[in-house]
Amino acid sequence: MLHLSWEWKTIDLGPVDAERCSTCGKLQPFHLYLQYRCGSLNWIFRVVEKKTYLRLCDVCRRGDPPDPKQVEASLGRNPIPLLDRSGPWVLIGGFVLMLVLLVVHNL
Repeated sequence: MLHLSWEWKTIDLGPVDAERCSTCGKLQPFHLYLQYRCGSLNWIFRVVEKKTYLRLCDVCRRGDPPDPKQVEASLGRNPIPLLDRSGPWVLIGGFVLMLVLLVVHNL
């Protein structure tokens, strides 16, 4: 039986500089979050479909989305866990392994 599911995941990337919040009207601390939608086939083969960076005020939880290219350049690494972002490679590797085993077994 095949099981296909989609879920939203959120990763807290830590605090960023304090600035004036457009909703609160005061100088407030902000946090950076990564929110992404992850699809999975049988809970093993996962793929990231959408991702959004959020810079939110710690008090009112509102804010403007930052430029994704600037955020990714400042992070230096991909914050999405390896199992979530490498699902297609695991699936392709599994097929190649089965093909190799089939060929070796039939020699």
